[in-house]
Amino acid sequence: MQENSSQLFSATMFGVALIIIGLGTYIGLSVLAFAGAFIGMFLASLVFGLAVKGRPIVEGATAAGVSKLALLLSGGVIGNSIGGAAVAISSVSPTTLLISVLLGVAVGAFGTHFGDDLREGLTTPVEEASAGTPVDRGPNTHPEVRSANQETTSAESGSNKTPRSSEATNDNEQELSDDVELNTN
Repeated sequence: MQENSSQLFSATMFGVALIIIGLGTYIGLSVLAFAGAFIGMFLASLVFGLAVKGRPIVEGATAAGVSKLALLLSGGVIGNSIGGAAVAISSVSPTTLLISVLLGVAVGAFGTHFGDDLREGLTTPVEEASAGTPVDRGPNTHPEVRSANQETTSAESGSNKTPRSSEATNDNEQELSDDVELNTN
């Protein structure tokens, strides 16, 4: 499964992701001041992952990072010029800025991946077992396992039903194999 570099990142998908995730980020911030940007970013990237066919995780993560950086820059632009945005960004610690943008990238990637997986799960048909195929219903449902469990339970309860000779043991094994043959027919 080889992928070209053009298939790893699509500028068109990035543009769509930037619009959707950017709007979600700003709407989330306007609704809830503290963590609204990240909540809006997650919900918008979830919608983006649901709506777009393919695996748009790189585009969603990049758009979320750019959206977070634009959100940080826009704080200095309001009422000022681009110079005010540069001053506002330079006043933030580089470590804090990096953590904030990387957290935005992670939220965008996770939301897009979750939306993509949700879309795949909702659109993939469920395979049903055919009529002739046995269905595994878990442990202890096979006749040999059930009879072995019953013997163990009766032995633990102090019952004297254990065989006393090798002939009795062979009879029990023959009965088990007869049960298995009856159940397979």
